[in-house]
Amino acid sequence: SGTRVSLDNVIARGHSRLALVVRATYGFFGTPSVERLVLVKWTTLVSYSALCLYSVLLHLDEELWVSGYVAAILLTNSYISRHYEFFQWLAHSSELFILFTRISMWGMLAWYFVFLPFTLLGGWFRRVVIIWGILFFLVSAFVLQLGWLAYYEFVLLALLFWDRKFIVWSDASRLDVL
Repeated sequence: SGTRVSLDNVIARGHSRLALVVRATYGFFGTPSVERLVLVKWTTLVSYSALCLYSVLLHLDEELWVSGYVAAILLTNSYISRHYEFFQWLAHSSELFILFTRISMWGMLAWYFVFLPFTLLGGWFRRVVIIWGILFFLVSAFVLQLGWLAYYEFVLLALLFWDRKFIVWSDASRLDVL
């Protein structure tokens, strides 16, 4: 709908300082268009990918991350985990728990590396990115105590991959926002 049915259009018609900022922004960048929104989406995708790469590269020289044990440590820590007592019990009573946390940590490290290429490849590759992202953000929101970070990242994931009907699964060339 561009500027016809939008909050910024209502603000721009006013006489406040915010209205001046909105009108100046339109004067500088032009009015919103599908092409500009796709460019913003692409920039967001590349920026988040760069953040993922930075995060994984930052931890590659840390033994706990590379070995995969950091996930078990986070889950059993009373400061970061909501259910730390349960995870402590699980860690002491099950070797499978430790193996699962190690495998999931290695998966997370891999996800950081493949986020952009898999998204662009589309098909099953994009599905892996989306499903792993949803699982990671769910754990971050309901198991770990990360504040609003998980919710912001979930909204970001939805904005990047949500289509008119459902999630954009297959076509690698489609990154539209309609």
